[in-house]
Amino acid sequence: MVRYMKAYTPVVFYLSPPVIYYESYTEIWFDPKNTLYLSQNLKSDEMVFVNTEIGGSKLDFEFLVDYDTHFRYYYDNKAMGQVGEMPIGHSSDIKMLWEVGHAMVSDTEAKHCSYDMKRCYYAMNVPVVFNISSHIGYTSGGQNLTIHGYGFNNENVTVKVGGVDCKVTQYQDSSVSCEVQPTTVPTANATLNQPGANGVRRQYFNGTDIHWSNRDTWANPEQSVATSFEVPTNLKTHSRSGNKMYAWFVAPETSQYRFHMTCNDYCDFWMGLNTSDPLNKTHLVQRRGWTNSRFHLRQLTSDTVSDWVNLTKGENYYVEGRHWDNGWSDNFAVGVEINKTETMDITNHHHAMKEIQYISASPKDSKFETTRITITNPNKGGSYALSLQNPKNLSYSVYKNI
Repeated sequence: MVRYMKAYTPVVFYLSPPVIYYESYTEIWFDPKNTLYLSQNLKSDEMVFVNTEIGGSKLDFEFLVDYDTHFRYYYDNKAMGQVGEMPIGHSSDIKMLWEVGHAMVSDTEAKHCSYDMKRCYYAMNVPVVFNISSHIGYTSGGQNLTIHGYGFNNENVTVKVGGVDCKVTQYQDSSVSCEVQPTTVPTANATLNQPGANGVRRQYFNGTDIHWSNRDTWANPEQSVATSFEVPTNLKTHSRSGNKMYAWFVAPETSQYRFHMTCNDYCDFWMGLNTSDPLNKTHLVQRRGWTNSRFHLRQLTSDTVSDWVNLTKGENYYVEGRHWDNGWSDNFAVGVEINKTETMDITNHHHAMKEIQYISASPKDSKFETTRITITNPNKGGSYALSLQNPKNLSYSVYKNI
């Protein structure tokens, strides 16, 4: 006989970030439930779970997760892994294998969709550029440019330099070469934040001298490109840490937007609302106090959500965030909400936070399900014991002799 039990079915909540690329890192968030009890006395080269695959390719957890890594049952845990070689695609599934089989994937949290529902995904693997053969060229064109990275082995690969098509001459997984074409307009100063630069430029600061009061003079950051306006949690090795993030937001429709921000402990969010002077930014949200990670919609206050702002379809809006943590559970995330318009119905939109919206009901109008237990063959003497146990807290139970 085989027994299927929810208590031994792990759950995967989501990837953070869900947009990944070769050699990037992502966190898988999960609840192992009682499966942890089956993973005892592990060898030094084993983990409590067997593996995690994205689009059929395994995440690499070496030096990040081992037999001694502590996870809690019935709790939101995370494990960070590195992305390896995998096909470029907009629809990669998530599989997390345990001794009992594959974990269930929570659709409401793991699935992400564009505002118009034309594209949904659990994980999206995109090409990445690591470096280019030259940063200087001529308006007359004719130079050969080689771009190094991963994910270019596609006959449809295209390259633009300064907004002008660069004629592709060779391509493979790790590089693409093209011939620069003439242009009459020189490229803008590359030292400034430029619209069209994919990803979020992130600066991470970690040290005992990191204070909110001296945030304008933080120095020696670790720099990286993120694929969402969210930082990994609990990374710091000192008592204090900080993040500065810079990006461009492109409005998908002309509508009203507002931005939700959560962090631990302090954070700010700005936007350049004037597209003719984008770096003249407006302070939209400021938070002085901690919230749990991704606490959007649970606490709609002026220090977690901005006022509605009017944005125009296709325009580039400069956005900037700052975050400081003074203790444990460092986190910082900014999400966006789009308002319904007369020409755009978003009521059926799937989004990754809908599971936390609340429905209130009056107890007097509620009908509770009842379960009848009939004892047809009690023990001698006609007595029996009834025990009820809470599956989320095995230490709590109700025991009754009848």
